Amino acid sequence: MDSIYNEIFQLDDGSFIVNKDGLPYHIPNIEEYKYEYNKLLKYIAENNIQVNIYENNDTVEIDLEMELKAERDMLLQKADNRITRYKEQLELGITPDDTADTYKKLLEYKQYLRDITKDINFPNIEIQKNII
Repeated sequence: MDSIYNEIFQLDDGSFIVNKDGLPYHIPNIEEYKYEYNKLLKYIAENNIQVNIYENNDTVEIDLEMELKAERDMLLQKADNRITRYKEQLELGITPDDTADTYKKLLEYKQYLRDITKDINFPNIEIQKNII
C-alpha cells in the first residue's frame, strides 16, 4: 500500500476495515477486491503490522452510506465526462464515439445514481457499474 493506515481491523469473515485519514474503508475478501486485499496482506506482513481481530462485526462502525455515496459520486463524474465529450463533439461537427442511444442511457444512469439513496435497502445495496 502506498499510504499508511491509522488502524487495521480484520472482521470474522476475513475482510478488513482500514482507517485512513479518519475515514473507514472496507476491503472484503472477494474477487472484485482481490488485488487490494492481497496488497493489504502484503503490507501487513512487510511492515509487521498488528491487526485487531473482531469476532463480532457489530463492534466496528462502518459508514456504508458514506462509502456508497463516494462511489456514486465517482461514477456520476465518469458519466458527466462522457456526456460532455459527446456534446462537444456534436458541437464541433465531429461524429462522436458514443451514439445518441448511449447518451440517453448515460442520462438515465445518472438519474439512477441520484436515486439510489431512495432505495429501500440503501445503503446495503450494490451499485450497477457496467452501464458506462
